[in-house]
Amino acid sequence: MSLHGMTPFMVGLSKKTDYALQFLVACGESTGPLSVGAFSRDSHISFLFMQQIVSELKKAKMVTVTKGCEGGYALAKP
Repeated sequence: MSLHGMTPFMVGLSKKTDYALQFLVACGESTGPLSVGAFSRDSHISFLFMQQIVSELKKAKMVTVTKGCEGGYALAKP
């Protein structure tokens, strides 16, 4: 079941946390690197807000980045 594009699915979560979880789920469902632009557009979430969130996920080593025209984010391996 896909969660992106839905309203917050748990009471008490901030929008930032909700969007971060949606992005992480989308990364797990994706067959390749996930673009922040595509995710934010498909989920109707501010691109700038998603950039901030993904930056924090990257600093926390929860996602990795692949640069280039086919690049994007993927879940980091444990």
